[in-house]
Amino acid sequence: MNQLRTRVFIIKWVLLLAVMSPLEAQDIFVIKSQKTRQSLFPAFNAEYFEDKTGKLSFEQVQQQHFIPNRASSLNFGYSSSTFWIRLQLQNASAANDWRFLSFIPYHNYLDYWQQTSPNTWKHIQTGWMYPFASRGNFEHVGFAFPLDLPQGSITTIYFKLSGYDPLTFPLELIQKQSLDLRFQLENLYYGIYFGILAVMLLYNLFIYVTLRDRNYLYYVAYILCLLIIFSSSTGYLFRYIHPDLPLINLYSSRITMGVIVIMTSLFAIHFLELKKYILWFYKLFLIDIGLAVLAIIVTGTELYSSATNDLLSIHSPLLLLAGILAWRRGNQSARYYVLAWSIFIIGATTITLRNMGLLPINAFTTHTVEIGSALEIILLSLALADKYRILRIEKEKATYEALIIQQKANEELEGKVKERTLELSESNTELRQINEELDATLHTVRLQKNEIEEQNIQINDSIHYAQRIQQAILPLEHRMKEILPPHFLLYRPRDIVSGDFYWAEKLGDKAFLIVGDCTGHGVPGAFMTMLGIQAINQIVLQKGVEAPHQILNLLDEMLPSLLKSENTSVNDGMDIAVVVLDTQQQTLSFAGAKSPLLMIQEGHLVEIKGNNFAINGFRSKSSLDESYTLHSFPLSTNTQFFLSTDGFQDQFGGDRGRKFMKRRFKNLLSTLAPHSVETQQLMLENELDSWMDGYRQLDDILVLGIKASLL
Repeated sequence: MNQLRTRVFIIKWVLLLAVMSPLEAQDIFVIKSQKTRQSLFPAFNAEYFEDKTGKLSFEQVQQQHFIPNRASSLNFGYSSSTFWIRLQLQNASAANDWRFLSFIPYHNYLDYWQQTSPNTWKHIQTGWMYPFASRGNFEHVGFAFPLDLPQGSITTIYFKLSGYDPLTFPLELIQKQSLDLRFQLENLYYGIYFGILAVMLLYNLFIYVTLRDRNYLYYVAYILCLLIIFSSSTGYLFRYIHPDLPLINLYSSRITMGVIVIMTSLFAIHFLELKKYILWFYKLFLIDIGLAVLAIIVTGTELYSSATNDLLSIHSPLLLLAGILAWRRGNQSARYYVLAWSIFIIGATTITLRNMGLLPINAFTTHTVEIGSALEIILLSLALADKYRILRIEKEKATYEALIIQQKANEELEGKVKERTLELSESNTELRQINEELDATLHTVRLQKNEIEEQNIQINDSIHYAQRIQQAILPLEHRMKEILPPHFLLYRPRDIVSGDFYWAEKLGDKAFLIVGDCTGHGVPGAFMTMLGIQAINQIVLQKGVEAPHQILNLLDEMLPSLLKSENTSVNDGMDIAVVVLDTQQQTLSFAGAKSPLLMIQEGHLVEIKGNNFAINGFRSKSSLDESYTLHSFPLSTNTQFFLSTDGFQDQFGGDRGRKFMKRRFKNLLSTLAPHSVETQQLMLENELDSWMDGYRQLDDILVLGIKASLL
């Protein structure tokens, strides 16, 4: 009987040792007093177990074999397994306000067990996919578990970690006061970071509203996406915006990553001018936009949950490569762009390697991507400003070169004409005096003729270059479509360059339209158009003058100083008409300098004449101090108006070789009114070609028709 009892006793002890052996193999982490109140890192003493099925219960896991960690943190990277962490603690300090802290807030599922007695466990079930209140402790945006462990006591802790995001678990022990101070510093840091993003967003949004440049719109959308992603990944969005809607945590960053691919693709296409510099990259980013839309769909439906994240990982290096290639091919605006994306990719690569478990968890690997993104946002803003600076310099340089080329061409032409005239005069004298030298003289004249023709070709080439410059100054067709209602434009210079010009711009609710006829045509007229456009830009865009008659008054004051014709008899000027369409007030305002407005309302054509004195033109004594007159009209449902120079109505042609005349021109416009603007332009061109059949164009021709129904 005694032997039987002895055997039972031995068997009980063996079983007890078998159960306790996993715990005995684990080193106990001793909590000691910290004078500096720094964090303790018990992960060195932790053990972990990988449950690949994810189905083991807490009781079953306690019987499993755990692996020692021996590292400052627990980082299992991207994994579909469930990981259990076990830790034994002994409190050798006098404090009992210790907290277990994991500052990473996106643990999808996190369970915490603390042994309070031999058979009793305190259990907290929380995580990224539970309401924020499930944590029970709100001392940090991460996970903070109070450790109720009196001095000298020993306890066992279990953590259960699983989810879709990287299983990175930077386990710390920290006292409450130190945690409060740390959280305050983190709030200050993230307040500065989010403040930078918010300021840059509002600043560039204001610039977009002012300039209407699509680059700024894509840039602002990108900043907004970064705000959403980083406020979500740091836990602030969850804690303060949607604490009871954890499902948003799962989709906010994923969907936003797809939007980032779309916005950065559009930004790169327009900012780097990829269609001009790298056509195949332009097509590649169009494909990326389509893939991003598809990735958002499959991510939202959980068919492929990491689709947007994987696409963004591939897309980001392509953005940097596109910038480098565009820079090498001559796009100087790309330098800040390349630097910005280089810094961001370094930060993104650092945190990616950390999440994969290839880099340690520390302040550098955690915050590099945030600092990099802030620097990237600032550098991209500098890149946009630098692009506008370069465009302004190039435009000023082109204008200056055009003036120099034209001046040089005029000087060469005058010199050659004088020189050849003198030579021809001398040759004629010699011909009258010496008939014997006739053949030699004729040969000399032929040589001179060839040289003059060659010079004329060079001059024409210079004038053709001036034509391209003049076309660059005039508004482009797509810009006219953005500014104006449905319209047509008939523009035929008599020579290569024109003395007629048109100008259009939109400021707020007002669209400005100006048609001018400068003194002369050809090269002199073209110079006048450049001076006129320069003066109009200063008056409307820089000084902000909006009333048509005030624009003409200022133009009449500025042009003499530009021509340096004050107190002289020089009256080089221009006939000009100014129209302002106010979309808010639904009105049309007009003022003209020897240029009328032809308006059709309710089927009737009315001519509103401008003042009878041109810009910088001759004035009678009675009109020396007279200002230009303002005319205003309400817009109706079928309002149409025309602005034109006098080239069309003064053109000779027809059966009798007479002028077209204003009355015939007005009747022609009346018959055009019921048709669309495209048909109107075609009918007007056909009428002009038919009238000019066999006759040379005498003057520059410009006709602009607009259907300005209720805007």
